Amino acid sequence: MSKSCNESKTLKEYSIVSSTNKPKKKKWGLIATGVMGGTLVALYAVATPFVAPALRKCCLPYVPATTAQVENVLKMIRTRSGLVVDIGSGDGRIALTESAIATSLGRAFHNLTALTVKKHLHCFKRNLRCSNLKGWPLVIAAAKEGFQAVGYELNPWLVWYSRFRAWREGVHHNTRFYITDLWKVSFSQYPNVVIFGVPQMMPQLEKKLQMELQDAARVIACRFPFPNWVPDHTFGEGVDTIWTYDLDVNAFKKVSDSKPIAQQHCTLETAE
Repeated sequence: MSKSCNESKTLKEYSIVSSTNKPKKKKWGLIATGVMGGTLVALYAVATPFVAPALRKCCLPYVPATTAQVENVLKMIRTRSGLVVDIGSGDGRIALTESAIATSLGRAFHNLTALTVKKHLHCFKRNLRCSNLKGWPLVIAAAKEGFQAVGYELNPWLVWYSRFRAWREGVHHNTRFYITDLWKVSFSQYPNVVIFGVPQMMPQLEKKLQMELQDAARVIACRFPFPNWVPDHTFGEGVDTIWTYDLDVNAFKKVSDSKPIAQQHCTLETAE
């Protein structure tokens, strides 16, 4: 009898201990779930603007400008006047400046897995470490040269970061950064245009600029040239090469549709 009572008492004590442990385990489980959920949401919010360009018809991934590219561009605009616009300003280095993270994101997007996401995030962090964040890019670099400089970028994180960098560099009064789709912007007011493009978008952008820019506007293409225009000057080597075009819009209008745009060529006065 006493044995059965002892066993009953032991079972009651065990059940009491177990019931007191359950709320603690449940509480920690909810906390862990909340932390993981919050981390995933934050990761999604940060990563989406960098991956989203792969979904667009004309993908323009974030590939920061190198210091050499920015210096080459500045050489081509120092003798110029008027506004400078950086199309796809990224981190602001032409509106502020280093090298490639996201081209592979576009190619790999359709078969993304947890492994590829981890790989690309590692690549992104590595490139941020390698970036010369003190060189600071085109919009900011142009502002330091005395220009009023404007950058258009679809990635809000890069725009906010560019604004912060411009403030830190003391040129925020001479710079403007807009979260805008470049295809929805008219560039008619800009006499100096800089584009870090990709081959897929250059033909369409060429037509857009040809229709919108004023006579004698200067267009500087970095990394890839326009397919039909003949550059007035080519500067730099390899990935740092830039192509400069001085546009004669009136000549564009006079040329018949049967003639290639490449037949049009204007002279460039370059200060070496």
